[in-house]
Amino acid sequence: MKRTALLPLFLICLAQAAGPGLGVQPTFAEHQVEPGGTVSGSFNVFTYRPPLKAQVELHDWRRNPDGHIELLPPGSTPRSLAPWGRVGPLEINVPVAYETIRYRFKLPPSAAGSYHLALLIRPSSGAAKELAGLRIQTRVSVLVPIYVVVRGTEAPRLSLIKTNEENDQYELWVKNEGNVYLPVRIQVDALDKEGKSLQAETLFTGDMLPDEIITTRYTTKDLDPNALLLRFTVKAPGITPLVWEALR
Repeated sequence: MKRTALLPLFLICLAQAAGPGLGVQPTFAEHQVEPGGTVSGSFNVFTYRPPLKAQVELHDWRRNPDGHIELLPPGSTPRSLAPWGRVGPLEINVPVAYETIRYRFKLPPSAAGSYHLALLIRPSSGAAKELAGLRIQTRVSVLVPIYVVVRGTEAPRLSLIKTNEENDQYELWVKNEGNVYLPVRIQVDALDKEGKSLQAETLFTGDMLPDEIITTRYTTKDLDPNALLLRFTVKAPGITPLVWEALR
């Protein structure tokens, strides 16, 4: 599966813009493997202000319908990579340039669809700043996802499970009913009587894990008065776009 840029789902910090003192390359990892196959790789953790000490935590995650990301213990979700391999070191010390974190996973022959795990890199200490006469210690953590897709077993499927319109408020519920994660984009277009798009807005862009549900909401408060029809479109690789149309 060809993948777009790392979704901004991790509100802790994007790896490619980690803030002062800490960065990770690459910013995510995706592998394809045959059933029962093995994958391995690495991340380089670097610092602009050496030395850097940090802990590496392993997490599963899930997205609530409102878009909030919840971190979970490794191995606590059905599609976690945690039971099938190892990651290390879990404590790093970057004296000058960078430290390498390596991982290796061997999936069982029965594996199908996609599996995932996230590395949370948490500095032991942070930068001190003066704010309104107070000295504040800040720490920037980085969350880096790993995805593994079992080649030939993918069954992607997205569904509109609920739509609602009331008092110029429009609500759209989308569920990933397949067995593989999908980079998803949800967009709304405001069309005039001739079908011409007057306004377009992206309501959601990000990776949806299997069984995840996303709720998007749209209000027509600032809508062009010539718009007569709203067209909501859900797109993902390998999926026929889902469309919902609603009159103003």
